[in-house]
Amino acid sequence: MKGLVKFFLLLMCFNVLQQGSSQNIFPPAFQLITDTISTVTLPALNWQYLEDRTAIWTIDSVLQPSFVNKFQNFTPPKRSSDTLLYNYWVRFRLKNTLNREAHIGLRFLWGDQSDVYLFDSTGKQQHLVSGLLVPWSKKDGHSFKNIFEPVFFSISILPGDESVVYMKRNLSRGLGTPPSKISLRLYSEKKMYEEINRIEEAHYLLTIKNAAFFGVLLWVAIFNFFFFSIVKERVYLYFALYVFLLGFARFAEPMYHLVFRELPSTSIFIVRLCWLFTAFVLTYFFRNLLKTYLYFPLWDKLLIIINGALFIVCAENFFLIIKTSSPTWLSVLNDIQHILSIILYLLLLMTLLLVIRKPEKSSRSMMFALLPPFGTWVICWAITRIFPILERRFGIHSPPFYNWLSSIWWNIEIICLICIVFYFSWVLIERFNELRKQVVQKELEKEIERSQLIAQQKENLEIQVTERTSELSHSLKLLKATQNQLIQSEKLASLGELTAGIAHEIQNPLNFVNNFSELSVDLAKDITSEIHQPNVDTEYVEELLTALSSNQEKINHHGKRASSIVKGMLEHSRPNTGVRELTDINKLCNEYSRLAYNSLSAKDKDFKYTIETHFDESLPNIEVVPQDIGRVIVNLINNAFYAVSQRKDALQASPYQPSVTVTTQKIDNAIEIRIKDNGTGMSEAVRAKVFQPFFTTKPTGQGTGLGLSLAYDIITKGHSGTLTVESTEGIGSEFVITLPI
Repeated sequence: MKGLVKFFLLLMCFNVLQQGSSQNIFPPAFQLITDTISTVTLPALNWQYLEDRTAIWTIDSVLQPSFVNKFQNFTPPKRSSDTLLYNYWVRFRLKNTLNREAHIGLRFLWGDQSDVYLFDSTGKQQHLVSGLLVPWSKKDGHSFKNIFEPVFFSISILPGDESVVYMKRNLSRGLGTPPSKISLRLYSEKKMYEEINRIEEAHYLLTIKNAAFFGVLLWVAIFNFFFFSIVKERVYLYFALYVFLLGFARFAEPMYHLVFRELPSTSIFIVRLCWLFTAFVLTYFFRNLLKTYLYFPLWDKLLIIINGALFIVCAENFFLIIKTSSPTWLSVLNDIQHILSIILYLLLLMTLLLVIRKPEKSSRSMMFALLPPFGTWVICWAITRIFPILERRFGIHSPPFYNWLSSIWWNIEIICLICIVFYFSWVLIERFNELRKQVVQKELEKEIERSQLIAQQKENLEIQVTERTSELSHSLKLLKATQNQLIQSEKLASLGELTAGIAHEIQNPLNFVNNFSELSVDLAKDITSEIHQPNVDTEYVEELLTALSSNQEKINHHGKRASSIVKGMLEHSRPNTGVRELTDINKLCNEYSRLAYNSLSAKDKDFKYTIETHFDESLPNIEVVPQDIGRVIVNLINNAFYAVSQRKDALQASPYQPSVTVTTQKIDNAIEIRIKDNGTGMSEAVRAKVFQPFFTTKPTGQGTGLGLSLAYDIITKGHSGTLTVESTEGIGSEFVITLPI
């Protein structure tokens, strides 16, 4: 129903057009007399166009009666730049005069999006769409694998039938002019597919060439990135970026088919971005390679100015294209961009000529070899850009050789660019080798200088070492003498404490021996006096003899006790051979605890402290050096009693019961000895340094600071055990000895 309505609207348009001026009458139908010829150009009287600056008109809009008079016949402008369009509509009619059905291959109008609307004699509408910015899945027509856009679609017209064609071209990314002609490809089905296959094959070969060219440039870029990472010269970075951007832009069409078929705008955006930076990077590559900033400073500034202006214009043009600005501004910016590009490349070509004037033969040979390919490329590139501008701006027609050059321009450009890229690569490789030699030479010079400096420093150090060694030897002798004195003092102090303890211990049996000896003498006198009496009291004499015998037994007992004490003293004073013996740890702890306690009580008459022992009776005998372990126990118990005495003096009248506890127990494969006190305790700082040599908290003259250090060495180094301390300031300390079984 909708198709019939549109068909009636078309008929109304025809009537209105027939009543209007001759210019606005719907163009006459083009007679199809054959469908086997290759190309037909519609005469100007057979088609009309309508400018659509806003790009918002639809097919329903242009079919309205108000749009009928807006279509106009083609009139050649004075200059091609008189009218610039983004978008326009074209309409024409086709009539089949053949006695058979006509098959026509209709070509799309080139653009970002082209819409074709076909109306047959019944008003039935057919809508086809294609274009550069249309996703591949939404394009109509014959799809090619290696071409951006399917450009043909097939229509059929019945014998004697007539079709109305409306074609809309949208070109939001660039500039266009009103159509100068409409070409129809009037193919039979067979010829159309032959043409499609020919174009497909040509583009396939072109794709292979582009892919190969991109592969070569990518390989060159990677190598130059590698060189840059080694020598850190920016000339390699600029050249690598240039060849990569150039190759990527050339690889746009294969990349489109590989990745961006459904995102064509992204593909075009990336390509245009690559072209935006290509000239910029190439200029800085020339500046760094030829060192124009050193040899030709004014010329170098001119290159920078032109390059900066070109980059700004390209960026502005790029921005306006994205924002879809006016055609006039885009036209001006496009022309300025091309003119600045031509000037820049000509300046780079002249830079090569300037370098030839340098006296260095290497520079001359390099520039002579580079001049032919680069000069050819610059001149041909400038020709392909300048003539379209002259034709568009001033109506100057291009000379015949321009068309010939345009047809072979791609091959010329590829050959020139490959020569330029390979030559620059060879130059940079030679430069890289030279730089490596320079780097090696510099490193060698630095190494020689470093060796000389090291030799000089070595001599100075030897002199300083000799002086310091003499000083240290003298200091070491003094230190050893002082250390020996301190160790001897510590040993003498320990020996004095043990001697005092032994003296106190042996005093008791000696007192008993002396007392019972005196009693025995008195008993002997009483017996002698009694037996000389006339009347001897035998019972009394027997009592005296019994008492005398008891005294002798006690004298013998205490004498043996004194003998055992002397024997123990001799064993303790015996030189330490370091030989380990199977030892009862409980007995050893008890003996040396008692000795330490007695030595302290002998020195201090007010010594009223207690010592508690808790021994594990299941402890096995272990191999230790008894004298060394005894010395450690005596030292720890002395320190414990010193700590409790200090706390008692500090508390004075406060209720405080000093206590020292010695505990033994078996833990896994070790024997643990714990010596605990409820004295002053230690702070964190003191506990961290308590086993360091010469560290003491006692007043000057009361401690050497070697006791705990020697004890630590005896346990850890001499017996492969551990000696740790657990302490809380103001509460007490506990030393833990662990001896492996």
